[in-house]
Amino acid sequence: MDLHAAPPPPPPPPPSKRLGKIMSLAMVVGTIIGSGIYILPATVAPFGWNILIAFAVTIVGTVCLALAMARLARKLPGGPYSYIAVAFGDTAAFVTMWSYLVSQWTGVAAVAIAAGGALGHVFPAVASGGPLAAVAIAAIVVLTLVNLTGARSAGFVQIIATLIKIVPLLLVVLLVFVRLGSGQPLEPLAPVPISVAGIVAAAALMLFAFTGFESAAVSANVTDDAADVVPGATINGTMFVAAIYLAATLAVLWLLPSAVAGASGAPFADATAPALGPIAGAFVAIVAAISALGAGNALILLSAEVARAIANAGDLPRAFARTNRSGAASVSPVETCLMPTPAAMSPA
Repeated sequence: MDLHAAPPPPPPPPPSKRLGKIMSLAMVVGTIIGSGIYILPATVAPFGWNILIAFAVTIVGTVCLALAMARLARKLPGGPYSYIAVAFGDTAAFVTMWSYLVSQWTGVAAVAIAAGGALGHVFPAVASGGPLAAVAIAAIVVLTLVNLTGARSAGFVQIIATLIKIVPLLLVVLLVFVRLGSGQPLEPLAPVPISVAGIVAAAALMLFAFTGFESAAVSANVTDDAADVVPGATINGTMFVAAIYLAATLAVLWLLPSAVAGASGAPFADATAPALGPIAGAFVAIVAAISALGAGNALILLSAEVARAIANAGDLPRAFARTNRSGAASVSPVETCLMPTPAAMSPA
């Protein structure tokens, strides 16, 4: 394989505006934990014990990708654009990262609508139509303004959102121990034979919930001491999420009969209802909304950094590489805000 010269990374923001070690870790954890985990127990419930093997396959695959990303982060500055450009050239880097950028735009719209939909469980007036679109657009605008004040501001938001979003995941695990301590048996997993087809199908459903492990590497240019921080955040964040996903998913399925879990539209709310009572649904819905907003916050930062890297390489207008006084990309976040707007206005 012919190696190419690494393109120079964009200039980093001032040290006071960069992501710290905990913020970089929160970027990984908070981006992976979006809205998908809150329905994952329902989607995998019919697969019974195939879930354990599927989780093992998915976790091993995701950790291998994270390890590769971490090793690249130690060797090359500039994030994924540089990794691809060195190995395959600028054209491959542009095509790959442009595709990634478009996925971030659609992701911002998706999580904003997911946040509005979750709030619709608490405030039915915003559950659909124009009000849902208005909430989604307002969320995108607010998160864009946060990002325009610098990566560190986005990092603080990410830490808070990440701490909140893991609460229901830990709560269902705690409820399993409470149930065992009281002498009550756990619900059995669905009585489905283990098969290759079952493992593959369950793993395919899980894989989407694990995307986002690359977020520390993508934001490396706005991370302080990135060569040391990014690899650790990538590996530790991915492994932490893998462990909590496995524990939380199994906990929900041990608290609910498999038929109930499989038919549930809010499995975490149903699993915590015996402990929280009638507020369980509202509690989980609000946390799910915060979780989606946290993921949206990270996606806006990531898309801005990707656009800045592409522009710095000369493949987008130079305006996308400009930064404001806070060291944040001044055009890219606004473009990210505007691109998802049509999707957020869609009745879907």
